[in-house]
Amino acid sequence: MDINSQYVNMPQNDLHQIEQVVREYEGSGKGLAHGLQKDAIQNGFGARLIENESRACKTWKFAFELLEINGEPALTFWDEGTTGLTGDILSVEEIERMSAEGKLTPEQNLSRFLTRFESGGNLGAGSFGRGKLIFQGASKTSSIICDSLRSDDRKYIAFDRKIVGTKLVQQRVPLQGDEAKEFIKKAANSALMPLASSGTRITILNLKDEIADAVKKSFNPTDDNDYSNDFIKMIEETWWEIIKFGAKIYVKHRENTRLVELTDPLKSIADCRDNQNGYRVYSKELIPVVIGNETYRIKELKYVVAPNPIDEDLREIWIQRKRMKIGSISKNINPHYTIHKRFCGYLVLEPKLEEIILLAEGTTHYGFNLNRKGIKQIRDIIRTELDNFQQKLGLRSISPESASRQDMLDAMKEINEAAQNLGLLTEFSIGPKSREIEVDT
Repeated sequence: MDINSQYVNMPQNDLHQIEQVVREYEGSGKGLAHGLQKDAIQNGFGARLIENESRACKTWKFAFELLEINGEPALTFWDEGTTGLTGDILSVEEIERMSAEGKLTPEQNLSRFLTRFESGGNLGAGSFGRGKLIFQGASKTSSIICDSLRSDDRKYIAFDRKIVGTKLVQQRVPLQGDEAKEFIKKAANSALMPLASSGTRITILNLKDEIADAVKKSFNPTDDNDYSNDFIKMIEETWWEIIKFGAKIYVKHRENTRLVELTDPLKSIADCRDNQNGYRVYSKELIPVVIGNETYRIKELKYVVAPNPIDEDLREIWIQRKRMKIGSISKNINPHYTIHKRFCGYLVLEPKLEEIILLAEGTTHYGFNLNRKGIKQIRDIIRTELDNFQQKLGLRSISPESASRQDMLDAMKEINEAAQNLGLLTEFSIGPKSREIEVDT
């Protein structure tokens, strides 16, 4: 007997794996809705027909729409000015064989999308990789439907992906042509019609409440909208650079449609100049970064001190990769306490340095392993340049201990002020209880 015949695939609980991916996004501090828009647009922008990013933004489009399918909330999103899911239309068995033989090349976008962890290999690094499971995780029943009109052969394809028991399943071979069109109409209960322009659409069925709420808040001007609870603000924070290039990203709900635009403070941060409108700006270009025996370049470094405090989600130094905002690289690098609530900055890297830093990114693209190659060198640079900026502002550098102590004092001051408004005992006094505030115990 062949000993290999005694072996079978290790059992796998796909539902638990999806739940783990959701926990990773929720643990990032940004949440599921933020991660969903980021990965959706990353996939769509990576599939653009024009490689040059600024030129592509003139024709590339992306849209989200919150709607109802079979009486339940659903989110559908699609791109235009893209390739669609191109490549050979293969069965699952053929895809497995090609993957084992290393033949799933970047041109096989469809087959890569139909596998679990293959990267799309298109223009956006990481597209169609691990992040694709977030779409299943955004559904209460882990159910999505997909359709695509391919730019090369104009073939229309469709399929769905769902959990049966604990297994994630999909069609053995994607449906094509008229059969695909009928499938989409039926699966969406006629809420969707087949695509008319080349591109790819993903529809999340039985959408989780937190995502539906984030979209709805984008259309409610009375809500306290910020980068943590407003879907449009989440898109603006992540994709401000391509929006500045003119990229059109829409969010739709019922009869309302909004174009995502740059608003303050991001608009001013992107456009501000030193000593104009109360902003102080420090910028440098083509900064050399020596890693091993190689020299790379930071294309642009920009620090900004705004005239007024900015949102906490922006109080950091972050890296832009593929025009997308990644998380902070400035942990324990503290601006002077007199400016830390008004300070932010970002780096744009040359492509070769992006490839180095990508290896240090977390799986959700919100932060970095600070011990990985290249990160230490970049952090040394941003620390030095921050010192230079602060000297220009007439401020002295402060130690992390001093910064932490000042943060604690600031927090205590805010707590004391709030407590006095509530009529509570504080370090200083018992303040008058505000009639506008109630304490619920």
